[in-house]
Amino acid sequence: MELELEESKRVAEDSKRRLNALIYIADDLEKRLESEAGLRLVLEEEMETMRADSLQKEHDLHHVIETMEQKLQSKQLQENKLTDQLVRLERELYRMHQKKHEIVKEIRRQEAQDRADGASAIEIIRAQAGKQAEPRPKNELQDEAMAVAYFSQPTPALAEEQGRFRTTQFLAQFLGLSDK
Repeated sequence: MELELEESKRVAEDSKRRLNALIYIADDLEKRLESEAGLRLVLEEEMETMRADSLQKEHDLHHVIETMEQKLQSKQLQENKLTDQLVRLERELYRMHQKKHEIVKEIRRQEAQDRADGASAIEIIRAQAGKQAEPRPKNELQDEAMAVAYFSQPTPALAEEQGRFRTTQFLAQFLGLSDK
C-alpha cells in the first residue's frame, strides 16, 4: 500500500505540476489575448480615424474640384465673350478701314473733278478775257498727287488743312493768281 500511496502522491504531484503549468499557460494566453484585443481596439480606432480623415479629404477634394470646374466654366465663358467682342471689333475695324478707303477714293475723284471743273472755269474766264489757257506742267500734277496722298490721312487737323489747301488752290486757279 505504501507503494500505491507513493504512486498516488507522485501522480498527484505530477498532476499538480501539470495543473500549475496549465494555469501558467492559461494566464499567459489570457494576458496575450487581452494585449492583442487592446491592440486590435487601438488599431480599429486608428483605422476609423483614418477612414474619417480620408472621407473628409475626399469631400474637400470634391469641393475643390467643383469650385475649379465653376471657375473654368466662368473663364471659358469670359474667354468666349472676349473672343466674340474681338471678332466684332475686328469686323468694325475692317468696315472702318473700307469706309476710309472709299472716302479717300471719293475725295480723289472729287479733287480730280474739281481740278477739271476749275481748269474749265479758268479756261472759260480766260477765253472771255481774250486769253488762252496755259498747259499745266507735269510737276504740278506730281505736287498735287503728293498733296492728295499727304492729306488723305484721317486725322482732324490734316482734314482741316486739306480743306484749306483745296480752297486756296481752287481760288488761286480760278482767279488766275497761280504761277502754274
